[in-house]
Amino acid sequence: MERSDDEAKRPKRADVGAEADHFSALPDDLIISILVKLRDAAAACKTSVLARRWLGLWAQLPELHFLHADPDDIRDALNAYRGPELLLLSVVAEDASPESVSAWLPIAARRVTGALRFQNSPSPQRGDDYDDDDLALPCFGTAVEILLHLQVFRLALPANGVFARLTKLYLFGLRLRGPPCGLGDAVSSPRSPCLKFLSVIEVWVLDVLTIHSESLEYLLLEELPELQHLVVKAPALRELAVHNCLDNALTSTELVAGISAPGLESLMWPNLCNPGSVQLGAMPHLRELAIASFQVYGQDNTPAMMNRRLMAVLRRFQSLESLTLSLTYPPDIRTYRFLMGEMGSLPDITFLALHVTSCQHSFGASLSHVLRMCTSIRVLHLYFDAKPEWHKEETVCLSDCICDEPQKWKTEELVLDGLEEVEIFDFGGTEHEVAVVKPLFCWATVLKRMKVNLLYSVTESRGGELRNLFLSFCRPEILLEFRRRGRLF
Repeated sequence: MERSDDEAKRPKRADVGAEADHFSALPDDLIISILVKLRDAAAACKTSVLARRWLGLWAQLPELHFLHADPDDIRDALNAYRGPELLLLSVVAEDASPESVSAWLPIAARRVTGALRFQNSPSPQRGDDYDDDDLALPCFGTAVEILLHLQVFRLALPANGVFARLTKLYLFGLRLRGPPCGLGDAVSSPRSPCLKFLSVIEVWVLDVLTIHSESLEYLLLEELPELQHLVVKAPALRELAVHNCLDNALTSTELVAGISAPGLESLMWPNLCNPGSVQLGAMPHLRELAIASFQVYGQDNTPAMMNRRLMAVLRRFQSLESLTLSLTYPPDIRTYRFLMGEMGSLPDITFLALHVTSCQHSFGASLSHVLRMCTSIRVLHLYFDAKPEWHKEETVCLSDCICDEPQKWKTEELVLDGLEEVEIFDFGGTEHEVAVVKPLFCWATVLKRMKVNLLYSVTESRGGELRNLFLSFCRPEILLEFRRRGRLF
């Protein structure tokens, strides 16, 4: 029997099956790359139903992501893993117990050759109720990066073993268990010989930290309320940042911290102002420095003493590429005395970032004093904070306030013949702010660009008024940029 033309064109049943099974024809590398993009190990496992050749390929993925997964599923997946290298294991959990995490964490220590990222956050119902149980962290001998954000239970560091390949360690929002192993022991060279980057943020039960590392290059310590003593010996360290730690260093007469980092290039330590309690070794390569606030007014000897200690730190350095400094005003200064005379010479710098917490006072005298100490700067960043968060009451500069004295800064000549760029942040357009910015156009004889970032609360119409005001005293060759809420206008 002759077939019709339609039947002749219709493919045979075997051909239909062959054409439909496109998934089986895909190469393994392409299938694996598709599964990785799912960023969900459970979903990747379920794709095995699509084609027989996909069965088990999920167990060879270089990355496994688990979002609120059952800990037994994580354990089983790690036991079934057959890939050559597990480059990333990412686990996001909520209210996971130490027991449930212990079901898979030791297996992960044997499997992970790249990064472990584990975040366990408390549920809204838990609040501040934390477990007293410990999670024992096994030694990850082959991992190169570990990020732990726990918040719910205590972390017990391993007393033995070597993190032989670990280069980056991030600890955030967790509580440490004390001895037998401290954090300093775990991150020092004998047990972490390749560690280059260490970030410790919002960690409790950490009162002493001693680090001896031949490899460490970057160290960030932030929000460590219980830290009382710090020792760092790291010849390769290039960047050190210490924020909201070691508050006892401000007033202590005993040694609180000792830093030996001859290769250091950047030091960010906003409350560093007491050389008697913080011992800094030689830092011949330091290029960038951010230290404590200079108190513009003071009533007793304490602010003056703090200022002298701050200047003692600054006198250690003859030249820097960048200096970040703060000027702080008390809310009511009527019975205070002006302390800027205690600020002597500053290091020779090219970039100055100056933070002014004015509490709505006039700050022209203090700002101009600082600029006279560093006339060689080429870039100036000004950060204005008229109403600081730490002062809860409404800040008002009273009519009999002495903040506008001395007034000689308004008439004295100041030449900044190297200043080419000025950028202002959180500019609210107050009378005092305009008063200090306007002279910059005269002082900076070679100024090329001024950028003004308005305070978020400044309206568009007020921003336009301020821009027109600046244009009225801006030289034609200066590029003036105004930004409101990140947008140029």
